[in-house]
Amino acid sequence: MSFLAEPLPFWEVGAYGNLSYWYGSIVCFAAVVIISIGANTRLGVALLISALLMFVFMLTQPLHNWYWFTVLAASAIPVSFMNQKSIYSKCAVGVLLAAVVVLNACLSIDNIGFEIYNRNVQMAEHISYSSVIGCVENSERSEEVNVVYDMATIGMVLPLSNGVKRISYPSSFSTLPGITDAGSRTDRLAVLGERSREILSIREFLKRAEDGGAKKQWCGKALLVRF
Repeated sequence: MSFLAEPLPFWEVGAYGNLSYWYGSIVCFAAVVIISIGANTRLGVALLISALLMFVFMLTQPLHNWYWFTVLAASAIPVSFMNQKSIYSKCAVGVLLAAVVVLNACLSIDNIGFEIYNRNVQMAEHISYSSVIGCVENSERSEEVNVVYDMATIGMVLPLSNGVKRISYPSSFSTLPGITDAGSRTDRLAVLGERSREILSIREFLKRAEDGGAKKQWCGKALLVRF
């Protein structure tokens, strides 16, 4: 159910466009919908329709994944307005929801661990960022660099000389995988942090650059590739 083939490193830590990442489990979300319909049929069906419409929207606007929060918040509405008047029915709904929460937490452990890892990597990248700036400045002096693909770290912008074009992190994510002549020229510089190098399409770009004879240099946590 992923809308993107891999994580898009666009915001702090990480962001996926799919509901399973935000909610923890598609199975748990389906269970919440079923419980919601049982608690209040009209509002439960409205929740389901809202989720389906959001699914269609996300297919066309994958970067706007934060809109899933509207669906997550709406999950509580049908249960808040339960049709059941029996105390036993209400207790049953509460027990079922508690079980879903526990299951969801268990299924989300991997995602939580991955985000903690991303945060630690980002902190390490920020600590070594001054050395990356120095390396980029030296590369600009020693090579006639015209374009810099800035994927050093999320939330930081490399200072560049006048006339040097900077390609931002999300734009580089989209552009670098499509470059096939990596290594045939030396006026482009890719600055790749640890997190960006874990992206499959960026790893494939690095392989092409290496095969093409691109120059590589380590600067702190970043890898500079002149191609």
